[in-house]
Amino acid sequence: MGAAVVHPDQSAVIPLAPEPISKQLIGSEADPEVGSEDEELTDFPCRYTDRYHWENSNQWLINDCESRAIWRLVTKLHREHPRLKIVVLADGLHSNAPFIKLLKRYRMSFIIVARPSNHEHLFELFVTADETGESHRLVCWDQAGVKYTYIWVNQQPLNQADPDLKINFLWCEIQASGEKPAIFSWVTDWEINDSNVQNKARAGHSRWQIEDTFNSLKNRGCQLEHNYGHGKKHLATVFLFLTNAGGAGRSNGTDRLFSL
Repeated sequence: MGAAVVHPDQSAVIPLAPEPISKQLIGSEADPEVGSEDEELTDFPCRYTDRYHWENSNQWLINDCESRAIWRLVTKLHREHPRLKIVVLADGLHSNAPFIKLLKRYRMSFIIVARPSNHEHLFELFVTADETGESHRLVCWDQAGVKYTYIWVNQQPLNQADPDLKINFLWCEIQASGEKPAIFSWVTDWEINDSNVQNKARAGHSRWQIEDTFNSLKNRGCQLEHNYGHGKKHLATVFLFLTNAGGAGRSNGTDRLFSL
C-alpha cells in the first residue's frame, strides 16, 4: 500500500513509508487490532473471522488485503504525527463507513472517490436532490475553453446501513470542446460551497500525483519492478523501503495532503 504527500499546486511528490500487504499475525505488532478501544469500529475488515482464531490460539496467520493495509497505514501515520492536520485522498475502494469512521476517530479530513457502482443509494439521493433543486451548482470555463460543471449536496447519508454517517458529495464534469466529458465524484467531510468547490475538486484530482512517485521509482533510475513475493524473510520488502526512501530523496517541498 503506497502513500505520498501531494498538493494540487506543487509538482513535488513526497513518498511515505509504504505498508506491505503480506500475511499477518493477529495480535502481533504487525497487525494491531485497530479500533478495539472504540465500539463503533467493530467492523474492521475481516475482524470477526480473525477474532475466533485469536481467542483460541496464541497466534494465527491470515491473508492480507488492501483494505486491512490501509487501516494499518493510517493508524501508524496518526501514531507518528498525532497533531498534524491531514486530508486523506483515496480511491473508491475506501469510501466505506468503517474507513471513514476510522479517519474521523483520528480527526483526519478526507476526499475519497465515490463511484455509482459502490454507492447506489447515495447517487439516488444525489439525483433526487438535483431534480428537486436541493443541490448546488457552479459552471465555469478556463482560458482554454474547457467547461467545468460542479454539482454538490451537503450532509447526505453515506449509505442506507449508516444513515447517521453524513458526508458531503461532490460531482464534477469536465468537457473540452468536441470531446466526451470526463466525470468525477467524491465524498468529503469538508462543507462545500461556491467559494471552495473548485479547490476541493482540484485537491481530489491531485491524488493522481502519486503516480509520479511510482513513475520515478520505476523509470528514473530506481529500477522498481513488480514482485510476486516478499522474500523468504521479507528481504524484498526491505529493498522496497530502501528504494522508496531513495525515491523520496529525488523530491522536495512539503504539504499536508496525503494520497493513498
